[in-house]
Amino acid sequence: MRIAAFCTWYPPRIRVGSYLTTHEWLRHLAARGHTVTVTTGWSHHRYQLDGVAVLGWESPGDPVDLVICHAGDSRAARHFSAQVGSPLVVVAHGAVEPHHLAGADLVVFVSDAQRGETGWDGPSVVIPPPVDPAQHRTRRTGDDLITIVNLNTSKGVDLFWALAAAEPHRRFLAVAGGWGRQMIRTLPNVEVIRRPVTDMRPVWARTRILLMPSVAETWGRVALEAAASGIPTIAHPASGLVEALGVDNGVWAGWHDLAAWRRALAELDHPVVYNAASRAARARADQLNPAESLNRFATVVEALAPTVAA
Repeated sequence: MRIAAFCTWYPPRIRVGSYLTTHEWLRHLAARGHTVTVTTGWSHHRYQLDGVAVLGWESPGDPVDLVICHAGDSRAARHFSAQVGSPLVVVAHGAVEPHHLAGADLVVFVSDAQRGETGWDGPSVVIPPPVDPAQHRTRRTGDDLITIVNLNTSKGVDLFWALAAAEPHRRFLAVAGGWGRQMIRTLPNVEVIRRPVTDMRPVWARTRILLMPSVAETWGRVALEAAASGIPTIAHPASGLVEALGVDNGVWAGWHDLAAWRRALAELDHPVVYNAASRAARARADQLNPAESLNRFATVVEALAPTVAA
């Protein structure tokens, strides 16, 4: 089967979780013997990545058996799908408006919460992102840093800076993200990594607690990456994060409630409490099977073009 994907951005230029997830699904399709191309607006250069041919701005041409895009990146994909008469799969990451899904033969949501909040009543499936604990697990160095990843407003960075200022005896790490305006300040107890990190394992090696005061999340990929090394997350109970971590495997505090975050940090100072939270985090990471996500995505998209999938 010939599959054409359309993405505004694509790895390695950007390592945002949504595009990493889409690439993992696409490279799995390529590994199953399908020809997979990506048209992306960020580069005019062609390159190969894990069996996926990235065409830059170039059109994939005709014929194509299936078209895949992100919700919000879908205008060119919808036009191309209609032009070549091929089914359209729209992958929903983040906040999604119903008009972003117009024309989709199948919408792939990353959580049940996201599907419910979107209100889409057309064909859909829920497939969590594949997160392989073995790819993220690392040996902890004992630096005991309290870490946030992505310093934009929607990720709760204002709460982070307020927390760091209120806890001057603790050491924090602020890691810039791959999208959104990064709100960077200077505090003596905060180390800042100003450029997006391509390999998070050195960050996890130095991290004792992950903070995710996000106003909203459709999933919790970063939390699960950290959990692979037994790093507990304190998070705002956004619906997707609760679904990803499991209600009993995270430490929860409202994104606006500074006192609750300070209490959560104080509770995790107790070794018994911390060790229990660490074990729960690692157990949750190990519970999720990345192969199940990869194979399910391949199965549902292949079913849209059964005469050529085989």
